[in-house]
Amino acid sequence: TVAFHTKAWSQDIKPTFYIGAHAGASLANSAISVDGFNLVDGLGGETKSPAFGARGGVDFALPGSVVFIGGFATYTVQDVEFSVLDGAFSASLKNSWSAGGRAGVQLGNAKPYILAAYRQTEVDWTGGGAPTLKGYDIGAGMSYALDKNLELGLEGIWTKYQSHDLCGGCGFGMETDQLAVVAFLNFKVGGPEEAK
Repeated sequence: TVAFHTKAWSQDIKPTFYIGAHAGASLANSAISVDGFNLVDGLGGETKSPAFGARGGVDFALPGSVVFIGGFATYTVQDVEFSVLDGAFSASLKNSWSAGGRAGVQLGNAKPYILAAYRQTEVDWTGGGAPTLKGYDIGAGMSYALDKNLELGLEGIWTKYQSHDLCGGCGFGMETDQLAVVAFLNFKVGGPEEAK
């Protein structure tokens, strides 16, 4: 009996796979510190050209419920630049990838959701090199099914990066967070029929 119910429950879970593209803009804020003391705070950065990228993932509709859960990955090409001391120090957040999960509800053709993810972002800054910032995303979004295979959506993501040593132990560090808003278009395969 247990095996029968487990099998029936698993058959009711309907995965929806999707792949798509996104575009948008973001703002960043950094603080430069020396041994924990903020030397420069409120160092603002903004998108110098539209950010764009690709995404893909899978959602699972829970049996007998409007709730869905899923996993996803993204890759974004961006140029979020900031500088201080009349350009004596400048940095730019470059290409970025993320992997995480999301959960939400299916309300007809609309799917509001929340998300969390791990992120890595390349950085170019004064002095050369291309270090990598590592951090975590939290965010929320909404998608709307245009038909069975296409959905359009909007997503807001806040990223908190871990503090990064600027010069290999000399005491200078950079702490950065970023807020991004993107629109996306996904092509879907599988899943339940959308509401008409």
